[in-house]
Amino acid sequence: MNLPVQVTFRQTRPMPRVERLIERRVEKLARLSERIMGVQVLVEVPHRHHLKGRQYHVRVAVELPGAEVVASRQPSEHHGHVNLTRAVGDAFDHAQRELTHFVEQRRERVMARPQPD
Repeated sequence: MNLPVQVTFRQTRPMPRVERLIERRVEKLARLSERIMGVQVLVEVPHRHHLKGRQYHVRVAVELPGAEVVASRQPSEHHGHVNLTRAVGDAFDHAQRELTHFVEQRRERVMARPQPD
């Protein structure tokens, strides 16, 4: 499946290695639903990095017909991602859980509809 994938880097330079990792993770997401229309990924370094070192924020948005599933992993005061590969992995793990939950809810709604007699 060849999904449109948009990767945006903010406050950091584009990294081909990270883009390849993102493409592999998008392929895994595509196996969960054939209704995915596209994926947008934002990789950024918030400005607070001078206090705690360079911390990464990764946001994954999965576009579906009539809906969008968003998974975001932001560095908090006590927990941050200083490893970009791990930040991408965690964000996609979260996106996978959210997408699985969304697909299951849709199935349950379809199955719960009353059948015409």
